[in-house]
Amino acid sequence: MGPVRTITDQDHGGGRPMMAMEMSRSGAMPIEAGELSFSHNVQVVFDLVVPNE
Repeated sequence: MGPVRTITDQDHGGGRPMMAMEMSRSGAMPIEAGELSFSHNVQVVFDLVVPNE
């Protein structure tokens, strides 16, 4: 593989975990059992290098 040509952050919105973490630091937010799931996509395009023979 060659050098990176582009890196694209493909954020389509969704949850904001940092905001939820900040809210949880204040004592007023009750904690309930449950599960959160987050995903994020990043596209990386590389140049291809032909090996010398």
